[in-house]
Amino acid sequence: MKRELLDVNSQPRIRKNKYEKYYSAINRITQSTISNEAMVALIQLHNGAMEQIIKEG
Repeated sequence: MKRELLDVNSQPRIRKNKYEKYYSAINRITQSTISNEAMVALIQLHNGAMEQIIKEG
């Protein structure tokens, strides 16, 4: 999840910043057909990963 938010698998010239990647991930989660409980769990995981990325600078 952290690698996805940091977009490390993309070529450097087309990478999106971590905030764009976070927004896209949350948008995909909320637009999915999974249960509300699963959505909340996934969003919490993404929030934790994003907090760790921000702390690391």
